[in-house]
Amino acid sequence: MNYFKYISIWLIVFSSASCTKELPFPDVQADPELVVNSLFSPEGELIVHVSQSCHLANLKCELNFVDNATVSLLDESGGIIGNLEHVSEGVYTLSNNPIEYGKEYQVEVSANNTFLKSITSKSYVPASVKSKVLDIAEKEIGGYLTWAFDVEIEDDPAVDNYYVITGEADVVLDPDIQTASETNGYLEPLMKHFSDDPNSDNNEIAFAIDFVPYPLKAVYLTDKHFNGKTYKTTVGINVTELMYSGAVGKLISEIQVQSVSKEMYEYLTSIEEKNLRIADPFSEPVQVYSNIDNGIGIFAGYAPLKIPITLPESDFGWPEDVRIENEGCTAPCTVSFLTIGGGSKLSYRWDFGDGNTSNEKNTEHQYDEPGMYEIIYEANRVGGGWGSNFNIEIR
Repeated sequence: MNYFKYISIWLIVFSSASCTKELPFPDVQADPELVVNSLFSPEGELIVHVSQSCHLANLKCELNFVDNATVSLLDESGGIIGNLEHVSEGVYTLSNNPIEYGKEYQVEVSANNTFLKSITSKSYVPASVKSKVLDIAEKEIGGYLTWAFDVEIEDDPAVDNYYVITGEADVVLDPDIQTASETNGYLEPLMKHFSDDPNSDNNEIAFAIDFVPYPLKAVYLTDKHFNGKTYKTTVGINVTELMYSGAVGKLISEIQVQSVSKEMYEYLTSIEEKNLRIADPFSEPVQVYSNIDNGIGIFAGYAPLKIPITLPESDFGWPEDVRIENEGCTAPCTVSFLTIGGGSKLSYRWDFGDGNTSNEKNTEHQYDEPGMYEIIYEANRVGGGWGSNFNIEIR
């Protein structure tokens, strides 16, 4: 696993609550605090990243990893499960992941110096989630062309549940298309996600910024409207860069239905709001959720379920190329205009350069006069188009 650097420049003003705090800004005399980040599950490695906060004026802030801390994982009653070992650049881990479904955990971190206060935090891992994908289709959601996955969730009526649904898509054997990055030890997709479910929080998050269905990094859903029921929701993933006929291999995808702790849900949704507002200098600052006592950051659990899927060939895939047959013929003559590849639901337009056009994918056109003709070709679908301009000669 690659360990990514976590820059501890915290510019967000946290609300005053039991799990958050105000960071004085721009008070350069503010004491630094421990920054602890860990999103954990029974799958993969347990990773806790430790650094210290610093002010924007500190140009070496990215070097503020804490590599001499004592990091302890405790069970719900406070018994020590184990002390994590430092790997590199503030990353601490256990050789074997002890995290289990349906249990609560605590973390204690001491920086072994006099000016950084020790921190504590606690969270839980929900029970394993029961979910499946019922159907896959290409669908317009919010004005964007998406792969739409109908996802069914069996909700546990005994507890309040929080769901984060993400999807990835990739081309087999194509290493150049990056679909995810790692944040706080947690795989964070780069795909754009849409939801037309009125019970999801995506619309509320985006509409708080503007009356536009902005894509988010996940679909966010709580069970307050379907507690204890089997529920279906649609997750749209905008992967238009992968919808083309010239793929190196098959299109593959993976839906991840995650039952997350309340702490993780509030953290991720607050990050979404921050990212949406950051480009607007007139918007109010967003309170990014933190549950670290005496410090900053997030310690939260989640239960992941990965559902691998091979996507069908896209009905909206871009053409691979166009081909002209009988170019250079002597007038009067007929020229063939052919589209190579391309999805069945694209619309087409040929402009033959002599005032005549066609909306066929493949067509023929007769030229009665010699000359140079500019050909304009377009293939269109929801959200965009693909085209080419070139000249042909008729003798």
